[in-house]
Order: sequence, then C-alpha cells, then structure tokens
Amino acid sequence: MLKIKQLSLLLPWFFGLLVFSFFLFPHSAFAQTDYRLYVASQTDNTVSVVDTASNTVIATIPVGQSPASNIAVSPDGSRAYVINGVSGTVSVIDASTNTVIATIPVGLQSSNLAIDPSGLHVYVPNADDATTVQVINTQTNSVESTITVGSHPGCSLMTPDGSKLYIANFSDNSVSVINPSSNTVTDTITGFGTEPCGLAFTPNGNKLYVSIFDPQSGAAVAVINAVSHAVITTLPMSDGAASLASSPDGSKVYVAGNTNSSVTVIDTQSDSISATIPVGPGPVHPVVAPDGSKVYVDNVGSNTVSVIDPTSNTEISRITVGNNPNGLGIGVAPNHAPAIGAISVSTSPVQVNSSITASANFTDVETGTHTASWNWGDGNTTTGTVTESNGSGSVSNSHTYTATGVYTITLIVTNTTSRGSGIARYQYVAVYDSNTTFAGGRSFDNPTNASPNTTGKVSFGISSKYNNSNVLTGSVKMNFKAANLDFASTFLSSLATTNGKAYLKGSGTLNGNSGYIFLASGIDGSVVGGNDLIRFQIKDASNNVIYDSQPGAGDTTDPTTAVATGNIRVH
Repeated sequence: MLKIKQLSLLLPWFFGLLVFSFFLFPHSAFAQTDYRLYVASQTDNTVSVVDTASNTVIATIPVGQSPASNIAVSPDGSRAYVINGVSGTVSVIDASTNTVIATIPVGLQSSNLAIDPSGLHVYVPNADDATTVQVINTQTNSVESTITVGSHPGCSLMTPDGSKLYIANFSDNSVSVINPSSNTVTDTITGFGTEPCGLAFTPNGNKLYVSIFDPQSGAAVAVINAVSHAVITTLPMSDGAASLASSPDGSKVYVAGNTNSSVTVIDTQSDSISATIPVGPGPVHPVVAPDGSKVYVDNVGSNTVSVIDPTSNTEISRITVGNNPNGLGIGVAPNHAPAIGAISVSTSPVQVNSSITASANFTDVETGTHTASWNWGDGNTTTGTVTESNGSGSVSNSHTYTATGVYTITLIVTNTTSRGSGIARYQYVAVYDSNTTFAGGRSFDNPTNASPNTTGKVSFGISSKYNNSNVLTGSVKMNFKAANLDFASTFLSSLATTNGKAYLKGSGTLNGNSGYIFLASGIDGSVVGGNDLIRFQIKDASNNVIYDSQPGAGDTTDPTTAVATGNIRVH
C-alpha cells in the first residue's frame, strides 16, 4: 500500500482520465474534424497546444506550478481547464487567444477534472488529505460548492448524458456515484480491488472500467456492471494500469500504465486484451480524438506524445512537446469565425442582364489565408476574389442576373487554417426588365402608426412585370426581423402602374406558412419628384391584417413611407 506522502507525489502521474465529455459524444456532435490537443508540461509549468491536423505545436501557454493530470476542454472547444498540482489552482485557458484568463484556487494536489456536457461545471477531486470534490462554476470561474466523497478522491468521470459523476477514492478502495443535479452521493461501489485510479465508461452505460493495484497480484482493470455494480471480471495488466480512455463507439478501452513503454487495448465485447501498442517511455494519460480517428498518449520519459492509429493499433508518429509531459486533453478547435462587414451593393434596382459588383471587408483574429464564396441567390455560386494581409482583407466580385426577381446575396469567408467561417447577407437585390415594371428594394423604417408599430427596419425587395405573353411575373419579399415577420410571394395576381406609381397584389407565405395575401405599392420619386415611397400590407386568409405600414388606407391610396435605403423604380 502506498503511504499518503508517496501518494501525493505520485498522484499527477497515476490519476489520469480521459476528457470524457469529448470522446464519448456521438460523432455527429462535431461538424468539424479539426481538434486541439493540450499537453501539460509538468517541469516547464506550461501547456503545449497541438494542431492535430499537422501534429505541430502552435502555442505554449504559461500556467501554474506543476500542471499535470487530464486537461478538461469545454464541449465547444472555447475553454481548457488545467490542474496545477503544487499551486493548488486551476488555470482557465481561452482557446481563442491561447492565454490564461482566470486562476481558480482549489485543493493542493487536486487531481483529474471532469466537465459536464453543458460545459457549465468542472469537478475537481481533492486528493491531498481530503474527502471532497469541488464544483467550479465556469460562468463565474469560482468554486460554488463541495461534495463529500471517500478518502483521497483522484480520478473523476462524467457520463455522456451528464446524469452521473464517478469518483475513484484511492485510499478507501471505493468509487462514489454522484448525481450532478443535486451534488449528492447516491451510491458507493466497493469490492472490486484496491487503490482505484483510472476510470472509463462504455457509452451504452453498461460497463464501468476501473484501474486498480493490488500489492499481491499487481496492476489490473476491474470490469464492473454499471447498473448492478457487480464485478464482471478483472483483467491483469502486466504493463501497469494508471489511466484509461474509451473509444467513442465504446468498443475499446485504452490503458496506460507508466511502466513499460506500451498502451494496452481492451476489447469491451469480450473483455479481453486485444492488443499491446509500443509507444514512448512512461506513457500515462491516453486520450481519444472525438471522431475516434486517433489515440494520443503522453510519454513522460521522452518529452513526446505518441500518436496511435486505432485501426492498425500502431504508433504512427510522435510529437515533441515540453519537458515532462504529464497530462492531456482534447477537444474541437475553437471556431475563429472571420467577422464580415456589411456587403456593399448598389441600392438601386438592377436591370436584367446588367452587371453588378458586390464587396465586403473582413477581419480575423487568426492569421493565414482565407477563401470566399458568393451565393447570388439565383442558383449561381462563385468563388470570391480575396485581397488580404495578416488576417484582414476584402472580397469583391461582379455578377449578372439574367432573370427578373428579388435576390438575397450571401457571402461566406473561411479561414483555411482554423476552418472557421463567417457569413454575411444582403437583402434584397431587385432585378427588373426594361419593359413595364415595378421594382425596388432595400429598407424603410417602420412607421410609428404602423400595425404592428414595433420599432425597426423593414427590408424589402420587389421585382414584377408583364412579359410578352401578358403574364405577370416576378417576386416580392419583405422581412421585418423586429416583429418576426418574413414574407415571400408565391403568386402575383395584378400590377397597375401609372405616372410613376405602382400597385401590386398577390399571395405568398409568412414565416414559411402559406395562405396570405399582400399589397405592395410604391412611388418612383425620380418620375413624380421627391422621395421614393413604399407601402406594404399583409393579410391572412380571413382578411385579418397581419402587417400594414399604412393602416386604414385604401388599396389605391398613395404610399407615404419614405424608402430609407434603396430605390423604387416604376416603368
């Protein structure tokens, strides 16, 4: 049996745990395959940040004294939490800037962290002469409560659904089962062996794996029925057993023992050893990529991290990191989305078959190159022309609309390194024909006497004309975000124009629901003199007014609301 003093020195090495919130989530929880690996360098008092796509260290972050054990990463990849064993603190890393933004006091020699699926709480076992688990509120970066458990709690494990938290109590040979909703111990598992350390859990909730050590029989992994808490079997581990990690599909459990230079693989279907993978000296903490594509383990004896292919069960590369790497965490890379400014387009209606130019500026906290894509709203998507320097730049391209209509322009700018994407939209471009038309678009301020009179901008787009067969064609759109009104025409029934004035009726959908009729009328100020004026009215099938910028006015009453941005054109 280890003495308590010896235990406090060895805890950072032997209390390893998978970053459970990440590699037990279903693959579909992650739309990207760009991950960040965090490596605690115990001697350097730093954390290395590794881009797993290139297996290169992209940042080195100073933290507290003697960082070790697992590093918990928030589900969205925005934060990483690191235990500083000698300092008795948790460093909170902003993954976007790779800087420490908070330092939270906890117990000395605190060991591996667990984070709930919401990312709102981090759990810190106090392994040094304590029987408590501290609960950190990640919104306030402070300890909000404590939970009493067994003696010398070390490893912690949160189930994928967040319903249970397991704590391995090293000195009293037990595992506490906690309800995180109430922060109460609901059960205690015993009878599986001595000195429990690492924990792993199959995603289907059937089995719990606990690394143990018996002075007589040596290291082993106990397989426990997670429902009845009965011991199913015990697997001897000749290469040691400290920390465990489960594959996302639950088919494998990886065991690192810090004795021989290898990682042991358990087949969870047969509960037998299926492979032994040679790695670097002193492997301690295995972690699995969220998509299951790679396994990583820190090699304390060589200042490296081994990269394992789980399909072939072979080491495929090693990443050089800081001195004495002794703790890993993995999560999705933070989404550094480029910030795109407003898209600039001529506010006047565009004549069909005429070229227009759209442009926008963007900025990005990430350097590197960017790509851009325009969706012009008429079924055409083109590659954007990017001009940039040090992460900021602009996109500018031209397009020709070959059909009348009302179109939304969408611009997406993507950072090729971080893979973050920003998006901007322009509503609406109104495209008209040179024959008799009623076209216009952009926005007006909702009048104070409108119904409803919600304050805000109303975006609109109108494109309508009679073709050579005397058939009314075109489309109408109106979007009033402040009032949650989004209208799109599906049929135009009539258009009347005279002396720069137009009156257009039809039907369409409101917020995706059909059965609404509309009236759009406008005055072309360039024809009659003065401002361009607009009116919109939307009614339901029972003739109830849903929206009217000019309530009570007749259908042929001149519109009175000035167009704030854009134009009206009546031909």
